[in-house]
Amino acid sequence: MQRLLWPDITKTVGLYLMILGHGGLYGTETIQQFIYSFHMPLFFILSGMFFKHGNLKKTTITLLVPYFFMNTLMLVWSLFFNNGSIVLWFSKHIPAVLLGLGYNTDNFVPVCTPMWFFYVLYIEHLIMNLIFKISTNKTILLSISLFNVISIVSVVILKKNNIDTLFPIDSVLFAFPFFSIGLLLKQTLLKRWSTSTTLKVILFMTPSLIIANFFNGRIDMNTVIIGNNILLTIVSGTAGTFLLIAISKLIEDKSVFLSKMINWEKYSNGASIIVGLNLLIITILLKLLIYIYPSFELNTIYGLIISFAIMKLCYPLIVFCLKYCPMLIGRKKYTSVKQI
Repeated sequence: MQRLLWPDITKTVGLYLMILGHGGLYGTETIQQFIYSFHMPLFFILSGMFFKHGNLKKTTITLLVPYFFMNTLMLVWSLFFNNGSIVLWFSKHIPAVLLGLGYNTDNFVPVCTPMWFFYVLYIEHLIMNLIFKISTNKTILLSISLFNVISIVSVVILKKNNIDTLFPIDSVLFAFPFFSIGLLLKQTLLKRWSTSTTLKVILFMTPSLIIANFFNGRIDMNTVIIGNNILLTIVSGTAGTFLLIAISKLIEDKSVFLSKMINWEKYSNGASIIVGLNLLIITILLKLLIYIYPSFELNTIYGLIISFAIMKLCYPLIVFCLKYCPMLIGRKKYTSVKQI
């Protein structure tokens, strides 16, 4: 079976942008706003494209196992450096992990905040499986559309009233339209996309992304910052995703050098390692740089370089896990598939 390369390229670039958006590496608020406008919608759209209903065992392995594995690693790390009460440590961190929190609250502190995505995506799969179960072939589109309306209205009401659901159902609702877009357009994205489509997407989506960013302000799916208008948020998230997909398709179709220069497939399969460890590595690298060069000041260029370095540092661990313990990072026994 031949494997499409462009989804791996898109996912890998998205992971790089995620790192760049973390830890102040982006350099300016404008760059951060641009990255955040589509980098998480990108992952939900891609996930929707490859969604298959009824396969919850595989979904659990792919999402929940790496979620708890990475959190367990970070819990051990946190416990090693804990100087206070074990009871207090337990009451702060364990409930945060079980709730799927991606940010600190007054009572709970997650140890691996970026892994919220895996938790939320698992709930997306549960909801979409339920929709497929209670709908017929004729009503499935209507059911998905109705739940999207419910999701958008609910998110707006929650934000207007400053309600934090703690359990990340608000992030689930916020992400559901993007997950649905990937699912509903999967045939077009995977099978009916031509070279002329690529060029049209680039020409149309580039100004759409820029304009939406100009009017909408910052978004954040983790903390449910929805921008000035949630519809503009959906536009920017979709436009940025489609633009990156189009660029990835160009790389797959036109650039043999770029296609072979990076092992896109391994980075894509090792996403949980990059997501789970990037903040820790950022912290260690920045402290090391400041120790060596006390006058070191982070800027956009350094951020780009550090983000690339973090991807490279994760690579050996990805290769090790894919070879010896693939299930811990959400994969079955890894076999490289011929790419096209």
